[in-house]
Order: sequence, then structure tokens, then C-alpha cells
Amino acid sequence: MRRLLFIPLAFIVFHLNAQSKFNLKPGYDIEVTGTSTLHDWEMKSENSSGSMMATIDNKSIAGISDVNIVVKAESLKSGKSGMDNNAYDALKTKDYKDITFHSQNVKVSGDKISATGDLTIAGTKKNTAIDATCAVQSNGDIKCTGSKKIKLTEYNIDPPTAMFGTIKTGDDLEIVFDVTFTK
Repeated sequence: MRRLLFIPLAFIVFHLNAQSKFNLKPGYDIEVTGTSTLHDWEMKSENSSGSMMATIDNKSIAGISDVNIVVKAESLKSGKSGMDNNAYDALKTKDYKDITFHSQNVKVSGDKISATGDLTIAGTKKNTAIDATCAVQSNGDIKCTGSKKIKLTEYNIDPPTAMFGTIKTGDDLEIVFDVTFTK
């Protein structure tokens, strides 16, 4: 009888040990794109961190959990200091240094991943789903690409303006990512 109980317990322990922690690798690309009455724009992150737990089976992703991403809000750069400063004011970076995503549920279907969790921007937390395409690379790293469209006003952010309101940023943004996680 004890042997029969040991077999399922051993399987559970083996399954738990098969999941490994992967960290966001330097050289990633996280950017925010949007529009304004003057031109389209983009800001790229220079300082992000993150991790996830993943189970790899036969060079395929069998499971992912605990996805956590932190983007330093003031690491988003457009190459134009005036635009950057307007964005930082809108994001309330003096009070809210980070933009974060913490997963609560992750579904894997082949190379398609859907992570549902809390996205927090400028102190406002919203439960949202982020879809990605992820693949195990030949070196064992996991590369994920995808995007998420949001509205600034959903996060209690007034779209920035410039030149006494004559230039207005659109409410719609897209967060685009091309990231790699490594053990």
C-alpha cells in the first residue's frame, strides 16, 4: 500500500522540480507606441527586469507560471527630452517609478501563450490578458514576442499635450515586446 502512495507522490515531486526559473535577458526590446496630432511616436525601455517559471518538454514549452515584468517608467526614451518629460509627468513617475505586470494565470497552447494578470501603470492596476508567441531557442532560452493595446484613460492618465494644447497625444497606446528569458 505504501508503494502505491509513493508513486503518485514521486510523480508530483518530479513535476514540480521540472519547472525552472527564467530571467529576462539583457538585450530585450520593450517599447510603447502611440500617435499624436503631429506624428506617430515610440519610446523604448532601457531598464526592465523580469522572470517566469517554465517547464520545457522536448524543446517545447509545456507550462509557464509566475510571469513578472518590471519596467522602470523613466527608462522609456523617445530620443526627445521634451516628449520624455511630458510622458513622465503623465505617468506620474515621481510617485510611481515602475510599470509592472504580474501574472495570475497563464495558458499555453503550442507556441501561443495567454497570460492574465495585473498590469499597473501610474498607480492604477487593471486585470488584463497579454498574448504572446514564445519558442524555446537552440540554447534553451525562451523568446517571446507580442503586443498589447491599451488606452491611457483606462489607467487614469490624461493624454499628454504640448505647445499649450495644440499638440495632443492620442489615447490609444500599444506595448510591443520582443524579449528573451534565460535560466
